[in-house]
Amino acid sequence: TPMSAPLRANGTAPLKAAAGICLVLGCLGGCRRQVSTQSRPPSAGALPQGQTGKAEPDKQPPAQVSLHLYCASALQEAADRVAAAFTKETGARVICDYAGAGVLLAQLRKGVEGDVFMADDAHYLSVAAKEGLVSSHSEAFWLTPVLLVRTGNPKNVRTVKDLARAGLRVGLGSLKACAIGRAADELLKANGVRRAAVKQNTVFTAMAVNELVGQVREGKLDAAIVWDATARQSPGGTDFVPIPSGQTGSARVSVGVLKSTRNRELAQRFVHFVTGEGGRALFRTHQFKLDPPN
Repeated sequence: TPMSAPLRANGTAPLKAAAGICLVLGCLGGCRRQVSTQSRPPSAGALPQGQTGKAEPDKQPPAQVSLHLYCASALQEAADRVAAAFTKETGARVICDYAGAGVLLAQLRKGVEGDVFMADDAHYLSVAAKEGLVSSHSEAFWLTPVLLVRTGNPKNVRTVKDLARAGLRVGLGSLKACAIGRAADELLKANGVRRAAVKQNTVFTAMAVNELVGQVREGKLDAAIVWDATARQSPGGTDFVPIPSGQTGSARVSVGVLKSTRNRELAQRFVHFVTGEGGRALFRTHQFKLDPPN
C-alpha cells in the first residue's frame, strides 16, 4: 500500500537551564545527568548570614535526598524536564543514567543499584519484573515507528520495503541495545521484508535511537527507523514518513520501582509523578502520544 507523503518534523527546543541545573557527571554505558533546582548548600560550619564568630565544624548541613533513574535515551529530553519538575516539587535530587533500554537492562542484571527504571518499551520492564529486578511498574505513553529521511525525501523512501532497495544507506537500532532496534525487527517481519536484504543496506547500527537522527541530518544515512516522537523532536534537516497503522505496531513507555531502591516511597512518588498530570503534560510537549495510536 502506498504511504502518505512525508511530514516535516517539528523541532522541539532542548531543555534550558531555567527548569533546573543539569550537571554532566560522566558517561559509562550511557550519559549521566544530575538534575536539581536546589541552590548549593552552605559549606560545613558556615555561619548564618549576619552573624559573626567562630564557625562550628561539627554542625553539617542536611544532606539532600537523591533518586537514581535509569532511563532510555529515547526519553531523555522529556525525562530531563520531568526530573527538574520533580526536584522543584519535592526537593529531591534526580540523577539520570541514559542509554538504550537493552543496555540499561544488562546493567541491572549485573547488579547495579538504583531507584527507578524507565524504558521506551514495556517489554523491558516486564522482563525486569520477571527476573526480580523491579517490584512494580506502570505503563504510560505511546510510541510508533516511522521512517526518518532527509528534508524533502530526496531518495523517495515511501514504504518499509524501500529499505531493501539497492544503493540505499539505511540506519537501524541495535537489536540488543535499544527498543527501536527490537521494534524495527518486528516491523520488517510484519511487512514481509527480509532482514538480510535490509542488512546489506545497513551502514550504521545505533546503540540508541537519538544517534540515528544525527546520522540522517548529516547526510550519512538516506533513511532510518525511529520513534515518531524522536522524529518530531528533530531540530531540523529531516522529515519523516508515517507507516500505516495496519503495517506497524506500537510501544508503550513504562516506568517502575527497582527492588534495589533504598527509598521506595520516594521512588514510587516519582513513578506516580511521571504517569500523573504533571508528567503527562511534559511528555505531551515532547510529542509523546497519551492515547493508543489509531
